[in-house]
Amino acid sequence: MSEQPARKFVKPAHAGACIPDPAHRGLDLPQAGTDVVWDHYWIQRERRGEIIVVEPEASNQASPAA
Repeated sequence: MSEQPARKFVKPAHAGACIPDPAHRGLDLPQAGTDVVWDHYWIQRERRGEIIVVEPEASNQASPAA
């Protein structure tokens, strides 16, 4: 069984920043953030201070099963 790649929720570190998301054909990372596969691309962006890793807002998470 193969392991799933690590995922993190990231968003631009600065309002109005245009960060291309290669998983979405280069469209800019949404200002509210999105879930990404945590790979070299995003690690480098974080090191440069271009993105921040955050917890997704409750409205973006699936509601727990009852």
